[in-house]
Amino acid sequence: LFTFINNFLFSFVIDQVKLHRSLDTLTLQKLPPRWVEDHEVVHNLMFNTTTNLKVPYKQTLNRSEWWDNGVLPLWITAQDQGLKTASFFFPGGAATYRGQKVNRVRLEEAGHPDANYTEWCQNIDTVMNWFSKEDFDLVTLYYGEPDNVGHAKGPETEDRKNIIQQIDRTIGYLRDAIKRHNLEDSLDVVITSDHGMTTVKKRPLVDEIILNKYLNLLELVSFEILDYGGFGVLTPQPGKEQEVFDALSNAPNLTVYKKHEIPESFHLGRSERLPPIVVVADLGFNLNSRLIIYINKGDHGFHNGEMDMKTIFRAFGPSFKKNFVSEPFDSIHIYPLLCKLLRIEPAPHNGSLEVTEAMLWSGGESGFWWIRRVFCRTIEALSLMENLLFLCRGIPGSPVLRGSAAAPAPLHRAVTDPGPDPDHALTAYLHIQQKWYRRCLNRSGDPGTRPPLIRLMSWLHDSE
Repeated sequence: LFTFINNFLFSFVIDQVKLHRSLDTLTLQKLPPRWVEDHEVVHNLMFNTTTNLKVPYKQTLNRSEWWDNGVLPLWITAQDQGLKTASFFFPGGAATYRGQKVNRVRLEEAGHPDANYTEWCQNIDTVMNWFSKEDFDLVTLYYGEPDNVGHAKGPETEDRKNIIQQIDRTIGYLRDAIKRHNLEDSLDVVITSDHGMTTVKKRPLVDEIILNKYLNLLELVSFEILDYGGFGVLTPQPGKEQEVFDALSNAPNLTVYKKHEIPESFHLGRSERLPPIVVVADLGFNLNSRLIIYINKGDHGFHNGEMDMKTIFRAFGPSFKKNFVSEPFDSIHIYPLLCKLLRIEPAPHNGSLEVTEAMLWSGGESGFWWIRRVFCRTIEALSLMENLLFLCRGIPGSPVLRGSAAAPAPLHRAVTDPGPDPDHALTAYLHIQQKWYRRCLNRSGDPGTRPPLIRLMSWLHDSE
């Protein structure tokens, strides 16, 4: 299973599962098994309300105290059940959870450039080698674009369109890499993101929000995260919560909540780490504290009911139906889907497999499909035996691996020159044998005149 996370990613491929749009909560955490109020990663900044410490999350990626909050990520749950997992630049992947690390980790250092296409392709090659040569069961791979471009330039700009085109080429490279490594029949790929993006509204088009106009932050608030887009949190001074709430309620273009009154759809209200006051700006507005210093031209973190905040979901591989379009669902439901694909028992979670299982062949059409696939593989095995006999003819008494003048040249090379890894010979042989089978189909002319075995294989191949 290959999980590919991209911020606000769009990819257009023909044989995939997709959905109209996906919902998400207001914060960062990628593919958690629980709602934000349970896993407690409540902001892009890691913070301590007592000391006023605020740390960008990229500086905490290998600091377990900020991530190990009692909820196990997917890769640890998979490892506990005997699977081999890896994390490549994935947020939280380098941390230790209940004393356990992921089997293999590549950590993205703070400040690492995100938009290098050559590196993107190299990362994919590395991951494909992990699957094909080292038998990894799950790899999570994260790319930070087009989030960076969306923030810096805005989501409706040519820069953002160019990086989307680069992402689309990367997905094409991924598809080709899967073929090169002969993983088409064994690797499922899930591509998703954690939020959308909208254009930030600035002067002179709008009157920007400056919260200090409505309350004295220095006197009334002991801790704040503002000047960070449209989502802000505050801890009032003791006894000042109602005064802070009332003052912010008079500010335009925002909604203020007491934590215990926040809408259930946000899934934040039961969080122990979230400060008592939560402020959500209207779409596109930034929550400036005292001065307008925010430079982002695009942002996220607004109400998850806004269309611009929707994320995406694409999936393809042997477990997924083709050209299937799902109804919208919350990202929380991806976790049990991934557990289903990995055949592991999920940890406690808030999702439901019923929401996503219709996109799987096992969700309703699996009976005939799996019988057909097994039958197809059996027939191909018979074809392999037939091909081996074909190789033996012409050189009586010779071992098969000596080849045959009658054998197709690519097949002959694949079997007689296995390279430094003898175990790879059979894989290469099967790959070339599949090409031989297709060549037979093409050379057989009218389907009615093909040999019975070829006719049966043709039907299975076309229907699959």
